Amino acid sequence: MSECSICKVAKPDVEERLGRMSCLQCAQDRSAQALSNYVIAMTEEVVETPYGWSTALCVYRDPIRWLCLHIHSSKDEAQACLAETVARGGRILSIR
Repeated sequence: MSECSICKVAKPDVEERLGRMSCLQCAQDRSAQALSNYVIAMTEEVVETPYGWSTALCVYRDPIRWLCLHIHSSKDEAQACLAETVARGGRILSIR
C-alpha cells in the first residue's frame, strides 16, 4: 500500500496518475473538477468586431474560435444566427 499524494491516505490503488502518485478517487475528482472548469469558462457568444458582429466560442469572454464565418450587420442578426446554430445542434460544448 502506498500513500496518495493528494488525500494522504494509504490505499492499495495508488498509482502514477496525472503526474502524481494518487489514488483512483482523487484522480477522478481532479478530472471532474477540470471538466467543470472547462464548462464554466467556455461560452458561445455574440462578439462585436471592427466590421460588425459575429458569433464566437469564448474563454472568459475572449473569442478563441469563430462559430460563423460571416459578419453580421447588427447584434440582433448575430444573436439570431447563434440561436439557429444552437437549434440545429451545432453547439461546440456538447458534454455527454
